[in-house]
Amino acid sequence: MPDEELSATQKVLESMLADPLLNDLPKNPTLEDVDALLALEQGDGFRVTVERELILTQSSTLRDLKRLVRTTFIRAASTSASPGTETARSISWRSVWKRHKLALILDRNSGVGNGIRLKKLENDEERVFEAGVRPGSRLKFVKVLRNRKGRRAQR
Repeated sequence: MPDEELSATQKVLESMLADPLLNDLPKNPTLEDVDALLALEQGDGFRVTVERELILTQSSTLRDLKRLVRTTFIRAASTSASPGTETARSISWRSVWKRHKLALILDRNSGVGNGIRLKKLENDEERVFEAGVRPGSRLKFVKVLRNRKGRRAQR
């Protein structure tokens, strides 16, 4: 009996995901994916790009953003991986966040050197909107500087 219920639920879910209104969802959506799309449709969410487009709610924290980055990269790696190969699930995300920070690209200077001004996003409890992330914002990974003894450099 439970197998029949699971099969019926999967069929209903597949038919719901075939709806054109839900074409923004990935193939195997999580509850967070659905919540984010609903927030976007209700005007309470916005998109940002970290080499991929992500959907955030107005109330998302930087911790939520990091979780979404992780989920997105894992999903992309697992869909593009060949059968039998390791995917991004083998990445130590604790190590990634220890060595890298997300930074908001503020602007591109059109002057000499074409430098990019960045704002590191460091406080995981801060709301993304308070950190300066706006609809259409671009984020990038930046390395955390360390001194020779392995401690983070002060900057």
